Amino acid sequence: MDPGIGDLPQGDVLNEDGTIAAVECEITAGAEVLDMTGRIVVPGFAPVPPWGRGPC
Repeated sequence: MDPGIGDLPQGDVLNEDGTIAAVECEITAGAEVLDMTGRIVVPGFAPVPPWGRGPC
């Protein structure tokens, strides 16, 4: 995204009952998988300004 920052880390986020339960490189859990490739995932408390949003 920004050459000055470099690549963002990739990993898995486990959500249990609306709460982030784990963030790891790879999570193996019997859960629904949402492919978020190419997107940035942030906790709900961090609003993303309009200029930081992609076209989707």
